[in-house]
Amino acid sequence: NSFCTLLGAMRSSARPAPFNAEKIDTVLARVRELTAVRRYGDALRIIDSISLSRLAPDAAHDPAVAAQLNEASLFRAYALHELGRFDAALAAASQLQHAVLDEGDASQRDAILMRCTFKLRMWRRCTEHAEALIVQENDHLAVEALCTIGRITCIAFNRPEGAGNFFQQALERDATCSTAWDAIVDQWLLPPDRQRELLATLSFPPHLESLRDVYAARIAPSPRPDMSLTVSPTAGLDRSPVQLGDPTSGASANVPEHVMRYVRARASYQVNALREALGDVSASLAEWPEYTDAIVLKLAILVDLRATNELFEFAHRVADELKPSPALSAYAVGCYHFSVAAFDDAGRYFCRATELDPQFAPAWIAYGNNYARLEEGEQALNAYRRGQALFPGLTTVRVLIGVQHLRIGNAPLALCFLEEADALVPGDPLTLNEMGVHALRHERDLDGARHFFEAAYNALPNRDQPSEYHDCILFNLATVLRRLGEHEQALVHFQHYVRVRPYAVAGHAGLGLTHHILGNLKQAISHYHHALSLKADTVCRELLERALREDMNAAAERGFQPGPPSGAAAETSGWMDSELGTHPPRAFARPSASPGAATPGFSLSAISRIARSESQAPALGDGPSPAGVRQAPPAPTGGINRALAF
Repeated sequence: NSFCTLLGAMRSSARPAPFNAEKIDTVLARVRELTAVRRYGDALRIIDSISLSRLAPDAAHDPAVAAQLNEASLFRAYALHELGRFDAALAAASQLQHAVLDEGDASQRDAILMRCTFKLRMWRRCTEHAEALIVQENDHLAVEALCTIGRITCIAFNRPEGAGNFFQQALERDATCSTAWDAIVDQWLLPPDRQRELLATLSFPPHLESLRDVYAARIAPSPRPDMSLTVSPTAGLDRSPVQLGDPTSGASANVPEHVMRYVRARASYQVNALREALGDVSASLAEWPEYTDAIVLKLAILVDLRATNELFEFAHRVADELKPSPALSAYAVGCYHFSVAAFDDAGRYFCRATELDPQFAPAWIAYGNNYARLEEGEQALNAYRRGQALFPGLTTVRVLIGVQHLRIGNAPLALCFLEEADALVPGDPLTLNEMGVHALRHERDLDGARHFFEAAYNALPNRDQPSEYHDCILFNLATVLRRLGEHEQALVHFQHYVRVRPYAVAGHAGLGLTHHILGNLKQAISHYHHALSLKADTVCRELLERALREDMNAAAERGFQPGPPSGAAAETSGWMDSELGTHPPRAFARPSASPGAATPGFSLSAISRIARSESQAPALGDGPSPAGVRQAPPAPTGGINRALAF
């Protein structure tokens, strides 16, 4: 009996005193401190130490103690959520009833339930909790709820157009919600012009007005030359355009240095100043190595420059060191394989990127273009269609779908996609170029084709030195003018094309044919010789033979009797005996920038040009395809190169 009495006394002395309101308040203060420094595990253990069985008798029915216990339960649910234990957090938050919570705690409970159900992919319950938050007075939680519903609409219900409305509502409530703005830009929920209009209507706090220019830096540049270098989001509306390159401009002062360098690099890239663009984007990445937009742009520039060694190093640096995201790492490695024409390997990496992050637009474009290079038109169309469904404001995929339909001869459907792309982004030179190809090939409308090609030429961001994706517009316009009989104007554009691409067989052959039609046989022979020195071709050789024979006949009429032709000039064919110009040769597809160089596949970039794709089909013309002519790589249109810009 003495031993039992002693043991009971020891247990009574070891038992801590019961909790009262003051002690619970002290514990909650410690929990708040631990939560503020993200020590959620320690906070959770302290909260679990509070239980109803250890409350003081006079505290069991105290309303203040009940409110403190509710707060402790909320802290417990929050800590479980932050520790990734979403099932336990959902159960803990569900035990709390609205009737015993004040308005603020009820909002926090709904927020925890919304976050947990989103992580657990319980979409309908998540939507219900988010809708409950939207009607409450807490603007911060309402904005979070709108963004959550927008993400659910994109991911679960596959309705990106509807998601854009929720993100716009979030920005209207709180213009500083960068999550909503990034979703609109990254997922192309709105085309660039509508993004500018939305940004112009947002109301920022006076001390955060500089955030407007930071948002504007993320908008893709306009294809129109008069807006290609502007940073102001309201250029053409109420505010005047601001040049980022001007150090005195207000936009330059408000935008961080790495963002300003990135925007300057993007503008240089659009006007084909690749070296300047590479310098600026490298400087931007030196300040912020994980800047995703700058990484994508640098990959595009290196592909365009054919700098395979530097591209190899940069891609592996992105994948092994920077690791901005798994999808971008796979995409960077795929870009290198694409640039060295390892299309099977590139396709695997691009496919992996789309699986890791279905909302990463450049991966879908690259994936489709890779299939196009492999002449897998149906697979390319599937990738483009998926991109169209995910990114409703991205005109690139619509143009690419139209191009693929042009290749298979489905002209009416191709025209629908091209017109839709032109309605979303009016004035894009590559969209106009494809509409001109459609008018010429499928409608046989030379005047209509001329209208589209001239509009595309006038919309070029850099007419004097167009990029290798835009130079096809010069060639197509020159070809249409020649077929319309405006040979002098055709010569001007052919000469411009040859000046821009001196190693292009098509340019010298077109110049030779135009001079031949005008009767300038000496110049025609010279250009035919130049074209054949770059690439052997049967049709060009036949034209050269005919020009030589006509030149000899003209010399004979002047009194000079030449001997019989020999070698190549002695070979003739029935096609050569027809009237010049009645059966003009099929226009040659443009070769790469240097003789024998491999033509790269495409250009990548989230905010500039994502992907260049070319086609095996010959370019403009109405004669048979010349045998032996090097034709452009496959995809997206009949023999015309392009870079489709973000």
